[in-house]
Amino acid sequence: MKIRHLTVTAGFFFGLLMLATWARPALLQQSESAGSGKDAASRKPAIRNASAGQASPFSFGNEVEFESSDGVVFVYVNNRLAGPMQVQLSAGRSTRNMDAQPALPVTYLLEPRQRKLVTRLQAIDANAPMIRDLQSLGIPGDPHAIPEEVTYSLPVDENSRWELGQEFNGEYSHNDEQNRYAVDFIVPTGTPVLAARAGTVMETIGSYDSGGQNAKVYASRANFIRILHDDGSMGLYAHLKENGALVSPGEQVGLGDVIGYSGNTGYSSGPHLHFVLQINTGMRLVSIPFRMAGPDGILPLSQ
Repeated sequence: MKIRHLTVTAGFFFGLLMLATWARPALLQQSESAGSGKDAASRKPAIRNASAGQASPFSFGNEVEFESSDGVVFVYVNNRLAGPMQVQLSAGRSTRNMDAQPALPVTYLLEPRQRKLVTRLQAIDANAPMIRDLQSLGIPGDPHAIPEEVTYSLPVDENSRWELGQEFNGEYSHNDEQNRYAVDFIVPTGTPVLAARAGTVMETIGSYDSGGQNAKVYASRANFIRILHDDGSMGLYAHLKENGALVSPGEQVGLGDVIGYSGNTGYSSGPHLHFVLQINTGMRLVSIPFRMAGPDGILPLSQ
């Protein structure tokens, strides 16, 4: 079977997962007083554009905490991920009567599960209320990472019922920087998902039970697994079934290990597995091109 390239018109996908991105601002505003067995031919995939989606998930890994003492508010940021995360804390427009030391915005790289004091807040006028309007942004990954040239393995068994859907720069939904170099594998719900490369499980989401093409409803409701590789790059496996993650944050996985089961959760047009390789380029999560080996050689992923 020859591999076919189809052109799709339409489909603006705001974000299939809005998970990893993988980055989500947390607004914190307060006022306070001072103080299968098939032959090789049948295994070759046919390019389709059905069952597609986008994976730009929100990351809920950063958490802000406040502690007060003698009129000073100590602001801490927690990295709840089992991998590095770059965080930025800034002051919003509603901030009033607030002095921050160090001054905002501040940006830090947090180690896995690290809690860090990022700034101290104090009222400029001790006799007036301090209104703090803070914005916290967390991006997974180390911005200093240098991805290596690696050939990735299929994230599903080569003998399973899979077809190659959207590739790099897919017009249907692979059109933002987090998903430009993503690949969709059309597989039935419940297909075992394999680690395409060894690494450390960084975060997982598995509680969602449905999916659809309404971005406002489903953009932030996709299940996924994010795996951190030795070179700092991160593999995202998205649209898993409910409770479809078989691994936990901090767990080491080997190449080819079964890590979960595919599904159709989040912003998705049908059952499939969305795989994308991402890096943090400095408070920006972007996808990068990669090579992947199939049963008959390197997959033709570029468009």
